[in-house]
Amino acid sequence: RPSFVERARRLRAAGVRTALVTNNAREFRDRWRPLLPLSELFELVVDSSEVGVRKPDPAIFRLALGGLAVADPRRVVFVDDFEANVRAARALGLQGVLVGADPASALAELDALIEGL
Repeated sequence: RPSFVERARRLRAAGVRTALVTNNAREFRDRWRPLLPLSELFELVVDSSEVGVRKPDPAIFRLALGGLAVADPRRVVFVDDFEANVRAARALGLQGVLVGADPASALAELDALIEGL
């Protein structure tokens, strides 16, 4: 979604630490990575096809937290379009934003949470 790509770009440029936690199959890894300027958008990419665990498994969120050296998961906002993934992140203490039919609403929620941090 272009609006989320642009928001990630703006957040990272503003000094907000960003990471991508994604579920992928190994055979698709070489196809999707060139579609996004990952190093421009994200400090860390946790790709399930590389780490061997998928969302909503809590282990993948712990890998992201560890990779960013985050001590307090309450200071992290996780955004996803699958409710089970957002629930799993919230269960670990992360703040979660569910992207529904109206992406603008999710972006507004994201902005409010980041401002509150």
